[in-house]
Amino acid sequence: MTGRTVPPSFVPLTEDDARETTREMLLPLCQKLGPTRVGKALGCDEKTVRNARDETSTLRIDLLVNALGLDPLALDGFLLRAGRRSVPAECIGAADGDALCNLLKVSHLLSMALSDQRTPGALDDAELMEIPSDALDICARAIAAMQTRQSALRTGSN
Repeated sequence: MTGRTVPPSFVPLTEDDARETTREMLLPLCQKLGPTRVGKALGCDEKTVRNARDETSTLRIDLLVNALGLDPLALDGFLLRAGRRSVPAECIGAADGDALCNLLKVSHLLSMALSDQRTPGALDDAELMEIPSDALDICARAIAAMQTRQSALRTGSN
């Protein structure tokens, strides 16, 4: 036993699952903008949005993807079923100085290295070279600061 955690196996998406996940995505959008505006943004009419929100029909994939224009995390409910999450494309190959993008890039590569399909900490040379030169040091300092603060809070010596 290597001590690695093994994520649950992927469970294929059923139509009922797709309808439920779509509803969870559409509810907050419709509450904020209304079905008419959501429909216009998705490229369909408000009745289609209401039907999908109420789980009486399935929304086509091209319309679902258009929801990213309203919420950049709109499809994360679907990705979560596969143990994934979205990362902004501009963060892949971002310039060295963009701390948030560097953190996202490092966390993405770390999640790959810690997945059940890889040896913990293992990245091939190309993946390792994708990490900006100072990104690991910046992330390590941020983690160390959070650990110090958490320890202080736990012991009551903040």
